[in-house]
Amino acid sequence: MDAFSGCTAHLAPVGTADVVRDESWDEADKAERGEAGYTGPGSETDAHVAVYREAPPAGDEAVRPACIQSGDVQAVVLHTRKTAEPATVPFHQTVILQHQLLG
Repeated sequence: MDAFSGCTAHLAPVGTADVVRDESWDEADKAERGEAGYTGPGSETDAHVAVYREAPPAGDEAVRPACIQSGDVQAVVLHTRKTAEPATVPFHQTVILQHQLLG
């Protein structure tokens, strides 16, 4: 049986708290797309990216998941870090690079 049910807010890895949308990603993404009617790679017509963060309280190891949907391919990006949430910038860079590879 395939345990992966797709890219949704219910994708929290076993042993972690629930995940919630990463609002900082959503705001930056909206601002980026709003400039000059952007429709290039990463636009809604091309692929879908959903970035999450672990809802408090996080356990001993914090997890930042992201899902990228491009055509019939679903990619899951996970960053983990003990005792603290994974750094935002390296995580967002990883998501952007993975998205560019799939786009």
